[in-house]
Amino acid sequence: MDSYEHNLRKEADFWGMMAEERSKGGIPLTMDFQRATRYRVRRSSLGWGDYIQDPWLESLTPFGIARDDFIDFARQAKGKRALDLCCGAGFLSLELARAGKRVDAIDLSRREIAVARSYQAKLRKKPTGSIHWIVADLNTHTFPKNTYDLITAWDGLHHIPHIDRLMAEIHDALKPGGMFLFSERVWGGKQQSFRTRISQGLEMTLNLFLPLAWPYSVRFRAYKSMVKTVFRRYVLRQDVELDIDADLEHHEHDSPFEDTTGKEMLSSIQRHFTIKKMQHFGAFSEEACRSMNLPRFLRVPAILFLSWFDHLFVKTRILDGKIVMGYARKEGPTKA
Repeated sequence: MDSYEHNLRKEADFWGMMAEERSKGGIPLTMDFQRATRYRVRRSSLGWGDYIQDPWLESLTPFGIARDDFIDFARQAKGKRALDLCCGAGFLSLELARAGKRVDAIDLSRREIAVARSYQAKLRKKPTGSIHWIVADLNTHTFPKNTYDLITAWDGLHHIPHIDRLMAEIHDALKPGGMFLFSERVWGGKQQSFRTRISQGLEMTLNLFLPLAWPYSVRFRAYKSMVKTVFRRYVLRQDVELDIDADLEHHEHDSPFEDTTGKEMLSSIQRHFTIKKMQHFGAFSEEACRSMNLPRFLRVPAILFLSWFDHLFVKTRILDGKIVMGYARKEGPTKA
């Protein structure tokens, strides 16, 4: 088996296992946006730290407010045909189906889709629309042309090496006037700005000292990797990329394609679509807001302060946000 096929299988298995772990002890936001519960999501069996899911608190952060608007916009988008890329455990596909849309939901991980299907089969109130599940590699998959009124992608496209090919496919699959909505991490790839590197360093420094539900061994190794890379680049003048997972590359459970694509994705989207709105979030607070390990009466004000303080730095362009949420349109005449 060549390295690409090996990594593809490892990627699919990793996210399948992650979905199975997330669904223990509560309903994750990745599975059901409306019915998600507050609970500690334990991932120690995968060698990862826990995070504390608190839907109400998350909805008060800048990213949470924008996420709610994103989902409302997607639900109300014109037309019935929708395609959900990197659907994962199915939360966005489910919301689109609840709005009466016919959804094609595609993901690499058969196990993660199985988690989504199992959960949705048990829902008492079935969606008025439908979901057709597809297991495929988006680096090679082709879509029918001029078919979809809406295409969505949530936190998955940064795993796609052949991003420009996929953007061309998405463009051709949309009907003229159709919308492409995305929320993606953009810190990976090779087009990192100086502000991005500063943001990364600040995030990892804070994560090292804040009371997070992550083992200190994992945090320290990531921080050590960053310091080593900075030293090699700016002191030894070596041409190296920042890779916070460099010391964890032999970890049994990881995502081989994590952060494969960054701002290259945005450049490709701008080449293929007209951008209607783009928002940036999370220069240094994303992990802290998910994993702050404090009593709730302290955790609520700490996260609200940290998230909005972070957002001020992003809005004033002092730092670069990790996540970009965008609304794009395929130009052309819409149906009357």
